[in-house]
Amino acid sequence: MTRIYLLFYCIFICLQSNMGQDSIYRIKGVIDPLYDHRKVTLIVPIDGKATNIDSTFIKNGTFYFEGKERREKPLTEIVIDSYFSADSGREINLFLEQGTIDLKVDPTYNWLGYQVQGTPLNDLYQIYQDSSAYYIQKTVDMYKRKEGGSRTETGLNIIPGGVLEAVYRQWGVFTMDFKRKNIHNPVGEAVFKEELREFRMYERIWDHHTDSSFNILYEQCRQEVKESPEVLKYIKRRDKDRELERIQLNTLGKKMEDAVLCDTLGNDIHLLDMVGKGEAVLIDLWASWCHPCMTYIPVLKAIHEFGKNNHLKVIGISLDDNIKSWMHAIHKKEIPWQNFRMKDGETFKAFAKKYGVYGIPYFILLDKEGRIRTIHNLPTEEDLKSLE
Repeated sequence: MTRIYLLFYCIFICLQSNMGQDSIYRIKGVIDPLYDHRKVTLIVPIDGKATNIDSTFIKNGTFYFEGKERREKPLTEIVIDSYFSADSGREINLFLEQGTIDLKVDPTYNWLGYQVQGTPLNDLYQIYQDSSAYYIQKTVDMYKRKEGGSRTETGLNIIPGGVLEAVYRQWGVFTMDFKRKNIHNPVGEAVFKEELREFRMYERIWDHHTDSSFNILYEQCRQEVKESPEVLKYIKRRDKDRELERIQLNTLGKKMEDAVLCDTLGNDIHLLDMVGKGEAVLIDLWASWCHPCMTYIPVLKAIHEFGKNNHLKVIGISLDDNIKSWMHAIHKKEIPWQNFRMKDGETFKAFAKKYGVYGIPYFILLDKEGRIRTIHNLPTEEDLKSLE
């Protein structure tokens, strides 16, 4: 009888040992030995905070982590110190799940520069990363060859119905289908939250990045995901944008209201003294510290030249507090149109609330009677010609 008890006890110990081993993750990293002695840190989200749970150093072109799998199998970050430069590290995403995770850091592999394989979640995530890399490379190559569109100083110029737009739509179909099929596993949830965090889910590909796709995924995901910071922040920002869009649409066709501005000499100027006087006006809200605003200056110069013979003028309204910086930008960029500043912060707050301004650059196109024709985005060539 004692032997039977001992046999069962040994079987129990073996089972426990195997169960413990089954829940262990092992990360085997391979990298160019050039990076030997660099520190590698394993960072896991715990209670919403990025937490360093382990670290090691690269030796002979390899590094290794081992630990117990967490129940939620979180998307984890590995950071390799001083990878790109002395103060710029390499960040790598993978899922901490049981088994051996093979990580190969290779800048020639794809735009990410690494490959993660060996466990079910990481294999699935690598498929998503590889597919995204394919579409990114394809669109970049098409931009270079100017097939169906081009990159301009103000962003992307996509020819409607062209081959480039078709590729973006394919990319959108793939992304949406991937998330829909995987929204109940950690990979699908991570991709969903990542795109919401960057607020690019509904900007990159038109037809398949709309609120309807968000709603489909939102209804299918777990309550814990619905209550995550990424989802709640996205909903808050989306609702704010909807309200601003409602305000903007409500202004179309209405006459511009007055605002007190200051010219470069410090004199008060009323906006209504310059609009609705038989000449169309394009208002450009900008600031010297706004890099995107600077990229629009060449386009605005072209509009300014166009306007000389088409009864259209450009007016710049700066949000600069620093008068010296404002004046320096005007002279450095050789801005030829009239420029003014908001008289004070309260004036801008009232203006922003009235016209739904939530960022710059911001444009308002007025017809010859001072009525708003377009708002927010830079008017198109057709918009400008329709004023004639």
